[in-house]
Amino acid sequence: MVSAGSIPVFGIGDLYPVKTGGQKATYHLFGALNQLRPCRYVFLEPGATGIDEGTYPNGLRYQRIGGRAAKSWRNALIAPKLLYGDGPTRNLLRTARTRSIVDALAAFAVASPTVIFATPWIWPVLAPRIPATQQVVYDSHNFELQLLRERLAAGTLDARSLQAMCEAERSLSRRADVLLACSPIDAEAYVTEFGVDPKRLHLGFKGASVPAQPMLREAVEPPVATFVGSDWPANNEAALAVATRIAPRLPQVRFRLIGSCCLRLPKQLPPNVEALGFVDDLEAQLRRTTVALNPITSGSGINMKLLEYLTLGIPVVSTVFGARGLPPEAMAALEIATIDDFPAAIEGLLQSPERLQQQGREGHGYARRHLDWPLLGARLSALLAG
Repeated sequence: MVSAGSIPVFGIGDLYPVKTGGQKATYHLFGALNQLRPCRYVFLEPGATGIDEGTYPNGLRYQRIGGRAAKSWRNALIAPKLLYGDGPTRNLLRTARTRSIVDALAAFAVASPTVIFATPWIWPVLAPRIPATQQVVYDSHNFELQLLRERLAAGTLDARSLQAMCEAERSLSRRADVLLACSPIDAEAYVTEFGVDPKRLHLGFKGASVPAQPMLREAVEPPVATFVGSDWPANNEAALAVATRIAPRLPQVRFRLIGSCCLRLPKQLPPNVEALGFVDDLEAQLRRTTVALNPITSGSGINMKLLEYLTLGIPVVSTVFGARGLPPEAMAALEIATIDDFPAAIEGLLQSPERLQQQGREGHGYARRHLDWPLLGARLSALLAG
C-alpha cells in the first residue's frame, strides 16, 4: 500500500537479516530517520515475483517488489547477455523495460515530495517519473565508478556494462539535491568526475549502534589480532597482507581472519593465522580480540567495521587510507601505520596496556559523540527540512 506520508528509500535487495556494511548503513540510518519522519524502504528483489510489505525489527516499514518478470524473453532480447556481461547491468536494463515493475516503483516515488536512493541502479528506471520540483537524495555507499574501474582492470566487468552503470551514477549524482558522501575523497571525486555542486555534498552519515559502555573484552594469551571482511577485492587484498606480510613477523601474536574474505586466501597459512570464515557469533570473537586490524589500501566508501571497532572500544591499527572519511578527532583514537609498519605498530600497542586502554576509551567516546544512529537520523531530518 502506498502511503502519501512516507518518504520512499529505494534499494535493491532485502535489508534483513543485516549482514553487509551497506545493509547495516541503510537499515540503521533510515530506521533512525523513520523515528522522526515516516520512511519506507522500497526494494527490488530481482529473483522474486509479486509485491509484499512488512516491518523490520527497528520499526522501518518495507515494500518488496519482485523483479522476476524482467527476465522475460522479450527483455532478454533487448539487453542480451552477450552485450552485457554484468548481471546487475542486464537486470537494470530489463527492469527499465518492464512497465509493471516500473509502475509499482513509481507509485511510491510520486506519493512523496522527497525520494531517497540508497543505490544508483534504480535511478534510471525512475528518473523519467521524477519532476524537477521533487527533492532527490542520494545516500552513497561508495564512489561506484572507482570500484567499477577496478573491476574492469581485474577483468570482472566489461566496458559496455561500465558505461551503462557509470551513466546511472553520474545522472543521479548530478540530479540529487542532497548527496551523502562517505569521505572527502569520494566527495572530491563527485565534483571532479561528475561536476556535482559541492554545496549539495554532505559528509558524516555513516555510523554505528553505540553501547553506553565499551565492550568488556576477555584477557587472552597469546594476544589476538583480528581482521573482519567480506569477499571484496579491497578486503581480500587486506586479508592476504595480514596472512603473508604481517603475521609472519609476529609469531607471538594469534591472527584471526573472519568473513568471506577467507575464501580467497591461499590454502597454506602461517601457523599463527586462523582463517575462520563466516562465524555465527562475531561479538564473541571481538570479545576475545586484543587489537583489531584495518589494513585497507584500496576501494571506496568508508569502512563500516572500523566504525564498529571504535564503537565497541577495541583498539585499532589502520592504514591512513583505511581510515578515510574520519576526522582528526577520530584518527587520534587509532594507531596509523603503513602495511610494512603494521607489525611494529601492533607490537608497540601490545607492549603498552595503558595505551591499549586509552585508545579504546577514546574510540568509544568519539563514537558516542558522533556516530550513534539516532544522532545521524536527527541530522538528516534537519538537512532534509532545509
